[in-house]
Amino acid sequence: LSSSSAASDVYKRQGQKELTLNNGNEYVRVRGVVRPEDVSATNIISSNRLADAQIRYTGTGQIADSSKQGWLSELMRTVSPF
Repeated sequence: LSSSSAASDVYKRQGQKELTLNNGNEYVRVRGVVRPEDVSATNIISSNRLADAQIRYTGTGQIADSSKQGWLSELMRTVSPF
């Protein structure tokens, strides 16, 4: 978890969780703005205290590859938008 001062009373925070599943890596990345009083003594921030939250889920390996469309699906989506 890293931080930088956005203003005198708020901080920008971001964090990442990495999971290794089925020969691939999955990442959950969270970024947002939080008030100093919402950060616990153990550096934990409740999700309902995070403003302007951006949550991104990405991955590599078998699980991520299986969620990608094949070439025929891509072609059909390009030719017919319905």
